[in-house]
Amino acid sequence: MVVRRDPAYLVFVTGAWARRRVLDEPLSYHPFGVPRTAYPRADAAVLGIDLSARPSFAEAMSARADRMALIRGLVDGLTDSELERPCTQTPAPGYPEETRTVGSRLEVVMGEECEHLRFAVRDPATLEAAG
Repeated sequence: MVVRRDPAYLVFVTGAWARRRVLDEPLSYHPFGVPRTAYPRADAAVLGIDLSARPSFAEAMSARADRMALIRGLVDGLTDSELERPCTQTPAPGYPEETRTVGSRLEVVMGEECEHLRFAVRDPATLEAAG
């Protein structure tokens, strides 16, 4: 599996795991969000993701800041019972129905954030060469 290491992927992750699965928002994906590399283009379009979008740096960072604020708000309001609350995900292209807790869904978001930071700190020369 190829793992993406860019802010647009983190915008996607927050939409998929927090907005869609924890908050059960049907239109949870940002058009600038970029799914995993192997995700079918047609499925991305159904979710409202524009894989051909080329946002400016300011637009991309604005989408990222909005998603980070959402996560902060969710975490600030957490209680033990909320962490254990089951969330049943409604089916979407590439995602079958499944039930997981709020805590397990937020764990995915936090894990992706940590991996993104680990990559950025570990290999800044690679990032500079790519950008």
